[in-house]
Amino acid sequence: MTIPNYITIFRFILVPFIVMALLSGYVGAALIGFVMVSMAILPVAITSARSLVPILIPSLINCCW
Repeated sequence: MTIPNYITIFRFILVPFIVMALLSGYVGAALIGFVMVSMAILPVAITSARSLVPILIPSLINCCW
């Protein structure tokens, strides 16, 4: 398995705990969980953005000039 797959599994496991924390009134624990999930998303988002840059920049230049 690759790193993005592990990150996705981590998010699938963590999100139900965040919901249970919110429903139980543990807002601080839910906030920590949200921060952990958002940090887990960052590497995937950065990788996706790097692959889109060569596609988006020329199309923006052609569109706007």
